Amino acid sequence: MCHAVGAALLIAGVVCVSASQTPKPVSSYILKSWQNQPGKADQADHKPVHEGSLMACTNVEPKKDGSECLLKYENDGKMYLQFNQTITATSTDEVRLTCVTKDPTEPVRCEATITVLK
Repeated sequence: MCHAVGAALLIAGVVCVSASQTPKPVSSYILKSWQNQPGKADQADHKPVHEGSLMACTNVEPKKDGSECLLKYENDGKMYLQFNQTITATSTDEVRLTCVTKDPTEPVRCEATITVLK
């Protein structure tokens, strides 16, 4: 009986430790970008991102094949994200959001949400 109780406590302790190590959202912010909008200058937001943060393409207009979010690291490459796709930042760096469409003259808007985890 004592061994069963000890084993149950040990398992409960392991479960508590592993649950407490799950990353939790600390803050989030939105990057916005647009190109070829009538009467508006093009915009491409950029901000620092920390390794391990979640980066999601949360809006692309028009919503059709070939419309994507492009996140470019200042020092370490780029990633194309389709609408509703989420990835984890691979390094700490400045990230710039631009929108991509098959037709480079088409009006396009996009947003990416960066969620900082702790």
